[in-house]
Amino acid sequence: MNNDRFKIEVIKSSELSTFFQTYKPNIDYPKLKEIFNGTLELCYNQDDVSFTNVIHVCFDVKEQKYCALLNIGTTTDIDDIVSIDIEFLFVEKEYRKILFQELGNIKLSEYLLIDYVVLTIGETIKNQIAINTVALTPATDEIREVYKSYGFQTIQGSGSKEAEDWMVFNL
Repeated sequence: MNNDRFKIEVIKSSELSTFFQTYKPNIDYPKLKEIFNGTLELCYNQDDVSFTNVIHVCFDVKEQKYCALLNIGTTTDIDDIVSIDIEFLFVEKEYRKILFQELGNIKLSEYLLIDYVVLTIGETIKNQIAINTVALTPATDEIREVYKSYGFQTIQGSGSKEAEDWMVFNL
């Protein structure tokens, strides 16, 4: 599939402050705002030698604006097995629930999660350093069901609370 509309950029940690002066995500749920603020701290804090979190943003070439943001890193929180960790996935409200012809008639969130993280990043990392899972913790039960429909499986008892159980996708 040829996708000339949506381009994904990696934002270097040294450019985060400048970038967020330009792009201010319109986060419309208080819980997501809290998660966003926490996930940004992971990107700014580079004192930790295990630092891996990196911001990826999706730019809509047609509309000339940023439309989504991901924070991707690694985790060993699931049975001490290293996994690619999607710390945060956010799609601007006006881009949600739309099936984009440019993406093969799927939603932008599905494209970012499956095509970009799982198939592009995940398969590359799997082939280079043998990390075999992508993990995330859904913000709501409704989103958990969506991820389940994409092939993610819940690992019961893996979170600090039942609603925070990890979901994994085996590469």
